[in-house]
Amino acid sequence: MSSSTEAKSQWLKDAKVRIPVGTRVRVVRSDVEEYVGATGVVADYDLGYDADEWPLVGVIFDKPVSHSESAKPSTRDGFYCDGDSDDEIVPLAE
Repeated sequence: MSSSTEAKSQWLKDAKVRIPVGTRVRVVRSDVEEYVGATGVVADYDLGYDADEWPLVGVIFDKPVSHSESAKPSTRDGFYCDGDSDDEIVPLAE
């Protein structure tokens, strides 16, 4: 197993504990400005296919989000979330 594969495997284990599927979240950072403030639910995890891709947490938005990067509003997207201060999503308080 390569170090990249091992790192992604560990990330997935940690993510499932830190922010499991079904967790309600809010987007706090994104390169798509319109996503910031949107809420939704963690749907899945994307480890990426290439070694240089960062793993993402898949989120289904509560309401479709219109933005300039797509003609259609987005109903879901992937976000960085590894428990550091640069996370793009945070769990909502229950």
